[in-house]
Amino acid sequence: MIVLLALSLATGTFLEALYDAPSAQYWIYQSNWFHALLILFSLNILSAMIRRYPWKFLHLPFLAAHIGILLLLIGACITEQMGINGHIRLTEGEIASEVELETPTLFISSQKSIHVIPVPWIPPTTVFQEIQTNFVVNGVNDRFKIDQFLSHADPVFSFCARTRQKSPQSG
Repeated sequence: MIVLLALSLATGTFLEALYDAPSAQYWIYQSNWFHALLILFSLNILSAMIRRYPWKFLHLPFLAAHIGILLLLIGACITEQMGINGHIRLTEGEIASEVELETPTLFISSQKSIHVIPVPWIPPTTVFQEIQTNFVVNGVNDRFKIDQFLSHADPVFSFCARTRQKSPQSG
């Protein structure tokens, strides 16, 4: 069990170094087979503890180590299910209050509201499942379809100044 876990973690580290962290998360760390491996590892640790029952004083270090590993695995599971991944960039002496989330998100802004559409990240070689969404902008029901997602694209923002139309009378 430990050898399988070590090989999986080494593969995840290799993928992260070769591609990026989201690819390693997608293929290894957040995959169903890796979760099953962690569950089997937890059951293995629990069964080793139960097998030594009734415990004696000399088993305390053994129990403490195994309970510690189980608590780490439970904490990792809770963090993956309910945690938020993000980055905050600071230099020495700097204070910041904004976190950059790792979830790709499409923001559609109108004069009165902002619509947020989460886009699930997938590796570049995987087929993207299109996303369709409806929402009301300025009293009009708009429908958007996201049919492609470029995971390593750099965002480009451009702002256009409003031009005033000359009226026929102003010459």
